[in-house]
This record gives sequence, structure tokens and C-alpha cells, in this order.
Amino acid sequence: AVVSTQSTGGSTDNWFNAIPEEPGYGDGGYFPYGIAGVFTGASLAYFSYGGFDAIACLGCEARDPQKDIPTSMAITFGLIMSLYMLVCGAITYVAPYYTLSHEAGMALAFASVPWVCKVIALGAVLATATGSFASILSTSRVVFSMSQDGIMYRKLTHVSSTQVPIVAILVSMILPALGIILLDIEELVMMNSGGSLICFCLTNVCVIVGRYQPPHTESNGVYTPAEKRSILATFSFWACSIIACACFKNFGSTTAGKATGISILIIGVLIICVMQLKLKEIWAPSTFKCPLVPWLPAIGIVINSSLMVSLPLMTWARVGACTALGLTSYATYGIYNSNITLAKLRGERHYRGESESMSICPINSNGYTDTDKLVENEF
Repeated sequence: AVVSTQSTGGSTDNWFNAIPEEPGYGDGGYFPYGIAGVFTGASLAYFSYGGFDAIACLGCEARDPQKDIPTSMAITFGLIMSLYMLVCGAITYVAPYYTLSHEAGMALAFASVPWVCKVIALGAVLATATGSFASILSTSRVVFSMSQDGIMYRKLTHVSSTQVPIVAILVSMILPALGIILLDIEELVMMNSGGSLICFCLTNVCVIVGRYQPPHTESNGVYTPAEKRSILATFSFWACSIIACACFKNFGSTTAGKATGISILIIGVLIICVMQLKLKEIWAPSTFKCPLVPWLPAIGIVINSSLMVSLPLMTWARVGACTALGLTSYATYGIYNSNITLAKLRGERHYRGESESMSICPINSNGYTDTDKLVENEF
């Protein structure tokens, strides 16, 4: 409805020639806030793309996760990206960007068309409810799996007679609700974006490390030298990316800042080159594998790092506080009760630690769940 109402009014001048009359709205035109504004806006809106990763959290409920999950994630991400671009183009076509309200920009942009305004308001309410339910669905599965593996408290693994993780769902509802009550919505959005950026950076790191990780049967549950070197090299590259992006953002206007950022980024690229030359990639058959490893994940790390440095320091202080709470819980409980850690120490190939009847993810005859096979073959 939003896209179709472009014909009701508006002009392309709102895209290219809109000049704000009051200060504080940039310079106007197509890039009113410059490239820095694009990255800042992208970092704030990053949480909007977080829904597609919920599909991976439901891998144990898919019929063919090795094929269905990558395909559905790619389709979902493409649809989300296309819809966001169309909607943003429509509202800025109808009204100049500096006239849009932060609270209800879409609805107010079409205030001259009452029925469209009502449809958008109703859609916003339904979308909020849908997003909340999707978030609870995926988060509860993550909480359940972590509790089942001993990383979180095992009482969170309680399921109903219909195999629904009730306790995990309640925790996934109560904790976010407390955050909404205690924090401002803008603060929550930035915290959500920061957490998502860290998760996606770690995903790229894991894809690189996983290509040099042998099967559990060959490594006997012990980290190999290749694994240790790949972990060190990948995290070093991530650190170089963050430092380089910070130099470009804070000192990019000076020659010294640009030279420092480029030099640090070159060091990171050399680290990846050395890792690719010195370490042998372990081939394993898979339905879906990330192409161009390690370069494509490395590009993802750089892009995510550039968005990370665009967020304010207070956001990272809040994210750091939440991370510290999580690490404290892991250090005091999870590290001593984790089935994964115990399996590594005993050199076991796989260990669930719970009976099949307790798991909402069915375990096959080899001791693997469908999700386990997906994760192993992804790399």
C-alpha cells in the first residue's frame, strides 16, 4: 500500500534537491549527512535485519535443515532488503526527509491520504506484535539449547507435554520486557544493533575457523595447531578491522589518520594471506558452504566493524555491561557444567548430556541432531 501510493503525490526533488530550512538536518540532497551518516544510519537500522537469523534457531524443527535453512535465509533476507528499500523510497518521495517524525514517520508522511495513514498505523501495530513473537520464538530455542548443554541453568530445559519449552519462553519474554521498562526505545535499538553486529562478526570468524577444523573423530576432542592458529589469525584480523575503521571515522579528515587506518588494514589483509598460505583448508562434503573463504567472511568482518564504530560509546558501555553479566554467569556456572567442555576434555566425538525424551531436537542414531549436522557441514 505504501509503495503504490507514490502516485498520490510527491516528487523526485525530495530525493535530490530537498534543502532543510533549519539547522541540524544535514546539508540536504541525496546524501544529507554524507557517507558517515549512511554508516551511522545503517548501524542503527541493523537490528531490523535480525529476524532472518531466527530461522537458524529453528533448525531442529526443519525437515531438511542442510538445504532448507540456507535457502530460506537467503530468500528472507532478499525480501526484507527489497521491502525496506521500497518503503524508504516511497516515504521520502512523498515528503522531504527532514519533515518526517522520529516517532511515526511513515504514518505522518501520508497524512494527506487518511485511509493510507490508517493502514500504515495498523500495519505497524501488527508488525510490532509479529516481530515480538518471532523474537521470543527464536530466543527461547537458544536459551533451551544452551541450558540443555549445561551452559545455562538446566531448569530452563523444562518442556510441556507437547514439547514446548515453557520456562525458556517465559524467560525470553520477561527479560526483554524489563529492558523496555527500564531503558529508552532509542537506547534499546542501539544496544540491539550492537549485539547483532558482534554476533554477525563472530559468525564470519567461525566460518573462517571452521574451514581449518578437522572432524571430532580426527582431532580426538583436542584443538589442533591449525585451529589455534586460525583462531588467533582471525581475531587479530578483526581487531585490525576495528582499529582501522575507528581511525577512518575519528581521524579520516587528516592525512595521518587515513594513512594509519590504511596501514592497519593492510596488516590485517597480510594476516589473512599468511593464514591462507600456511594453513591447509580441510574439505568436507556439504549441501551448502560459504564461497570464497576466507575473503568473503573477512569482507563481512570489515563491513560489520565499520558499522560497530559508528555507534556511540554509551551503547558499547551498555552492551559491555550485558556481556559482562553473561560472562560472569558462564564463569561461575556454565564453564563447570557445560557438556561441550566435558566432551572436549574426555575426547568424545559428541555428547548431549540429556536423554532423547528431553530434547525438542530429535537425536539420530549417530548421536547428532539435525542442527549439529548443519553446523558441522556449514564449514
